Amino acid sequence: MLLIVAVSANFLLYRMSLYSMNYEIPYNCAGTIFEKIRIPLILADWSMKILLACILAGVAFFGGRRLKPAFKAALTEFQKSKQNS
Repeated sequence: MLLIVAVSANFLLYRMSLYSMNYEIPYNCAGTIFEKIRIPLILADWSMKILLACILAGVAFFGGRRLKPAFKAALTEFQKSKQNS
């Protein structure tokens, strides 16, 4: 799970950096692959944006569900320790 978070955060930072530089041309990281299978670069760019959004949403949803019990237990323990002091 941590690896997926790291990779998606890296892509997000990359996309935000391109946006901050007003970079209008679709990124060309996988351009040669998309050109060989005859997919336009603008379609590849939008596909990568949608894929990034899906990965981030999945990590937020499933990671949040996984961490919720641990967070709840830690909060309960903190409240008990606060009451005892």
